[in-house]
Amino acid sequence: MGFTGKIPRNHPNMRTEFAQMCALDVTHHPLYDIDKIEGSYDHVVLLIPKTAQDRARLYDVDVVKKSRRIGKKIWFMQEGPNWIFQDMPIHHQFWHYNVLADVDGILTENETDIPYYRGLVGKDK
Repeated sequence: MGFTGKIPRNHPNMRTEFAQMCALDVTHHPLYDIDKIEGSYDHVVLLIPKTAQDRARLYDVDVVKKSRRIGKKIWFMQEGPNWIFQDMPIHHQFWHYNVLADVDGILTENETDIPYYRGLVGKDK
C-alpha cells in the first residue's frame, strides 16, 4: 500500500484493511516512508506486510521506535494468521517478535488469538 491519504467510502477495492481505515477516518502512511511523516497522532497502528519481500525491506527499520516520534501510543494490528511470522526465516521471526514486544498494544482479529499473543508477550499488551 504505497500511498498516503484517506480511503474514500466508494473505494473500488474495499478490502478489510481499507474498510478499517475508512471507518476510522484515518490517514494511511506507508511504513517505508515513516521518516517523512510530519505532525503527530494519538495512536499509530502498524499493519506489518505479510510478504517476505516487504518484510525484507523493513528488516533494518525499527518501526516501533520511529513510530514513537509521531505517535503517543503504538499498536500492532494482526494481518493474517497470528502465527504467520513463524513460517519466515529466523531473523524475520525475531524482528516480528521484537515489534510485538515493543508496541503498547496488539489488536487481534478475533478473541481466540488473545491467549496466543499473551503467551508470547504477556498480558499487558
